[in-house]
Amino acid sequence: MSDDIEELTSTFISTTSGRLGQVGANRTQILDSIVGSFDNTFQDIFTTTSSNLKDYQAALFYDTRNADFKKLQNAVAARTSGETENLDADIQNARRQSQINEWSAYNKLDTLFISQLIFIGLVFLAPLLYLKTLYIIPSGVFWGIAFLIFIIVLFTIVFRVQYTDKSRSNRFWHRRRFGVELEAPKTVCI
Repeated sequence: MSDDIEELTSTFISTTSGRLGQVGANRTQILDSIVGSFDNTFQDIFTTTSSNLKDYQAALFYDTRNADFKKLQNAVAARTSGETENLDADIQNARRQSQINEWSAYNKLDTLFISQLIFIGLVFLAPLLYLKTLYIIPSGVFWGIAFLIFIIVLFTIVFRVQYTDKSRSNRFWHRRRFGVELEAPKTVCI
């Protein structure tokens, strides 16, 4: 048995030394293969990382650009909104000024109407007064006609003043106001 063990040991050593010789010869090839594999892996990782970095930089650039565009868009929107509000205010002011001008013009026309009415009454009284001074018409008839003209002018003036104060709209000359306008209730009924 010891011969068998020696023989097995010598066989093992000779086989192992042959393999070790092959391993020694292949060792540089294996190391070159490992180093080459590491180099290829490093190059792949570096290329991927570099590509990812470029993608990240591009995304960051686009994000910054989009933020700048959003700021610009918000500034334009704010300016447009301000201009729209100013334009709406100008339109409202122009409409109100038009209403004021219309009311003022028609109020002046109403004053002119009253002045003309008084003048017409005086024009009717002037020939009657002349006829009274010539004693063609009696004094009682003159005063009766004068009182009638005075009452017509006075009632017309009072009617116009009351209509303007109580019935005419304060905003629109040609609209009539019908009493107190009731507001809708502010509570919500369920």
